[in-house]
Amino acid sequence: GKCRMGFLPDEWFTFFYSKTGKSGGYVFLLVFANYCVSKEILVMEHEYYGGLSWIIVLYFISTKFGPGIGKTLDKQVDEVVADWEIGRKAETAFHETIIKDARLAQKRAEGQKYLMDAKKENILMQLEAIYRERSMLVYKTVKGRMDYHVKKYYAVARIEQKWMIEWILKNVMRAITPDFQKRALNQAIKDIERAASRA
Repeated sequence: GKCRMGFLPDEWFTFFYSKTGKSGGYVFLLVFANYCVSKEILVMEHEYYGGLSWIIVLYFISTKFGPGIGKTLDKQVDEVVADWEIGRKAETAFHETIIKDARLAQKRAEGQKYLMDAKKENILMQLEAIYRERSMLVYKTVKGRMDYHVKKYYAVARIEQKWMIEWILKNVMRAITPDFQKRALNQAIKDIERAASRA
């Protein structure tokens, strides 16, 4: 709470207001100090006066020079606090940079995952392209061989047919006698005449 004379609680003074008024607390202090001196509870030897003079000097210094000294000390304290604050802000910025770098590293790691997936997909596409290329090569090779066998079959069949026709004609010509040729020629002429007479 509130203090008077720097060390006495305000409640000690307000206690006397209802009995002795506003000056009651101060009168009580004076009477109590007088009692302590008269009964030699408070002995006033030579150091008492030295202490009393010290209190007066300190009171004078604190009232006259206190605000200036306080401002100087406050300025020094503010400089120390500012240095601490700069250090704290630098630490905070450093750790925020570390956090930002860690988040960036996490995003890069996720990007690496996507990159690996894309590379796997690319490899699968390359394998698919190689498979299709080889399938087409097998198809063309097999088709070429089949075409070869078909052409070979037709060529052999043509040659065989040609030779068979020649063989049949040769044997038929050998089997036809000149007499049979005359009869066949006469029959053909008759057939032509008959056809001409009808027209």
